[in-house]
Amino acid sequence: MGKQMQEQEVFNKVCDHLMTQKKAAVRISKNELGERTKTCLYRTASGLKCAIGCLLPDTVNTLEFEGANVASLADEVLDAAGLTNICIGFLERLQDIHDNFKPSLWARELRKFAKSEKLVEPKSISISNR
Repeated sequence: MGKQMQEQEVFNKVCDHLMTQKKAAVRISKNELGERTKTCLYRTASGLKCAIGCLLPDTVNTLEFEGANVASLADEVLDAAGLTNICIGFLERLQDIHDNFKPSLWARELRKFAKSEKLVEPKSISISNR
């Protein structure tokens, strides 16, 4: 079992990562009708990472679960990332911020998340830092 992270540590790491990257980790493709579709990825070929992808060690091969919800990750993956003691709902909400909001809204949503979870806002998302 790897070193287990606490919720504040996970939150700080996600905030710092997303606010530095400022781009969603997505794949744009066309479906069978020729319509553009967006799939959020844990890690892109160009090195972008989502809110959960930034927590996963680079040794974890994400190809087999790209596009899947964090709840579907194998226990071994969560353990390797030090996330086995973190509630899946907590991780799903962080994943949702990355997947369903524009990067320009991430700081606002992360501040709301911090308030609802009674977490300390890291400098990367503080209003005074914007």
